[in-house]
Amino acid sequence: MSGSDPKASRSILSLFQDPALFLDRDLSLIEFQRRVFNEARDESNPILERVKFLSIVVRNFDEFEMVRMPQIAEESGTAHFEKLRSEIVQAMREVRSYLRESLIPALAQHGIHVLNYSDLDTAERSRIDAHFVQSILPALMPLAFDPKRPFPHIPNLGLHLAILIRDSKGMERFACVHVPETLPQFVRIPGKSDLGLVWIEQVIDANLSALFPGMEMLEAAPFRLVRRGEIEIRRFETGTLLDEIEEGARQRQFAPVSVLLAAEQISTRLFDILIHNLSVLTENAYRTGGPLALGRLMELATIDRPDLRYAPLNQRIPTALVKRRQSDIFAVVRQGDVLLHHPFESFQPVVDFFEQAASDPNVISIRTTLYRVGPHSPVVEALIAARRNGKQVGAIVELTARFDEESNVSWARALEEAGAHVVYGIVDLKVHAKLSLVVRREGTTLRSYVHVSSGNYNTATSKLYTDLSLLTANEEIAADATDIFNYLTGYGEPESFRRLLVAPGTLRQQLSEMIWREIDIQNRGGQGHIIIKVNTFIDRRIAQLL
Repeated sequence: MSGSDPKASRSILSLFQDPALFLDRDLSLIEFQRRVFNEARDESNPILERVKFLSIVVRNFDEFEMVRMPQIAEESGTAHFEKLRSEIVQAMREVRSYLRESLIPALAQHGIHVLNYSDLDTAERSRIDAHFVQSILPALMPLAFDPKRPFPHIPNLGLHLAILIRDSKGMERFACVHVPETLPQFVRIPGKSDLGLVWIEQVIDANLSALFPGMEMLEAAPFRLVRRGEIEIRRFETGTLLDEIEEGARQRQFAPVSVLLAAEQISTRLFDILIHNLSVLTENAYRTGGPLALGRLMELATIDRPDLRYAPLNQRIPTALVKRRQSDIFAVVRQGDVLLHHPFESFQPVVDFFEQAASDPNVISIRTTLYRVGPHSPVVEALIAARRNGKQVGAIVELTARFDEESNVSWARALEEAGAHVVYGIVDLKVHAKLSLVVRREGTTLRSYVHVSSGNYNTATSKLYTDLSLLTANEEIAADATDIFNYLTGYGEPESFRRLLVAPGTLRQQLSEMIWREIDIQNRGGQGHIIIKVNTFIDRRIAQLL
């Protein structure tokens, strides 16, 4: 900490211990979801984009329930947990209310009518019922629960109907019907001039007699549940880390229930059946207004109405790369660093970087880290092609990238089958870096090219998220990248780096020194200046320094 007295520094930091100076991480995240909700309420946004924002809010809360709420239940006091539960319930009630009272009427003004089955006239119901028999009924599976048949398995995040029926002997029975995600979640009303849509669960509810012929329908109510999402690694008791992650992803569908949501009209009896048989704590079960599974609104947002969405983003390619994209990207990078600002600038030059490295006869090796690459990845396909072309390929595939485990397992196996050297991260650490190193023979020497980025090697999200991406032949950065990869695939632990700040080794210390430098500049009458862009910032000491 240049120019700072260590004792004075410790004294300064001691002033910033009061918890009141820090935002609660969980309440802060809930507040962030409210800001996303505000985008859905912002009438200056196109209507289908507002629908998309509403869907994102719900999906984010689902993830919060899957990951964070179970942790809080184990780590924090009851009061904090109840406070968060209350905030989430209230936020989601506001979301559903806004959808019903504001967003659906606004859609209707643009010719998109999201209707309840009860709103349909006799002719419309007849056409919808005919569609049910032909296109929905064959996909449904009624599941009974009685002494001979166990309580059915309820998949995570799915939408279901809980049903009470009375059989011909006068006995009341419980049954369940899962609403298949493989079917469209909105049923289009045939013959309607405008676009008329009905929620699929209401269509199923109205036609339950077709699933239970001869039975008296007493009650039916939609419900859904969110299961815990963390995968527990048991120190390879059953095999390799790859085996553990693969099995953990499968078992996620059987994890304990984090929260159970049911329609407001569900009877106490039917609700109690769900709570008891799903082993849900009463504080994690609540009734709410419909519709329940609002993540399905993303389907609604994809309706073919470009006039109701943002204009397509016109992504640029830097001038230096335009003429030479298909010939020699390495020549461009040799002339100077290329900095890309996604999504305003295209991710395609990064894909070109990998594809040219895969086909270039002078490239000897490619090493990269893979965190979230998506189900369709031209980057991984280029790595596989490079291996088939005889190049050395090394990939650090972070299997514990939450909710992308199955995709990463699949790509890891594909790379292994192609002959690449695959490493699955490091025990007790998550490899979150986005870093690649290409070594190329040029004359009698070897030159290294590096790509380092704040974003993932995912062509889909590169069109949505703001990230910086650097292509460089800087020798010091290349040397740092080499040390990092040697550490990730070997045993060496570098004590220092030339240009890169690397966690957990040097990042916190060097970042602290840089902040102290700006503090000193300011204290001496200068203009201290710090710009930091972070995601989920929870490092208390750095917060104190800032």
